Amino acid sequence: MSSNIEKMKKGDFLENLNKFSRISSKNMSISFMLYDKSATNKFSIIISSKTIKNATTRNKIKRRCFYAIKQISQKYSNGFLVIFLPKKNITNLKYKDIENEIRQLLITAKII
Repeated sequence: MSSNIEKMKKGDFLENLNKFSRISSKNMSISFMLYDKSATNKFSIIISSKTIKNATTRNKIKRRCFYAIKQISQKYSNGFLVIFLPKKNITNLKYKDIENEIRQLLITAKII
């Protein structure tokens, strides 16, 4: 398992803004695109302050999501840019539920 996951830079997002596909579930949406098959995957988690007001809660959700991504990182196809967009009701979920939801979205997107 890799020790770090590569985070998406602002330029990666802005260059390819119109090329992303989106899949949604009850607690989260993902936007993704195949970027470069020889490159490693890049991930980003975007939580608006309008969605979740408390910064501490937003950071807690981001940490949980990145940890879940790290736990299942060996199974990814290469070359994807993936943006996770958690919804408001994700604050009620436990870590295991978040991990399962991320896994299901990545399977649906054929990234795993």
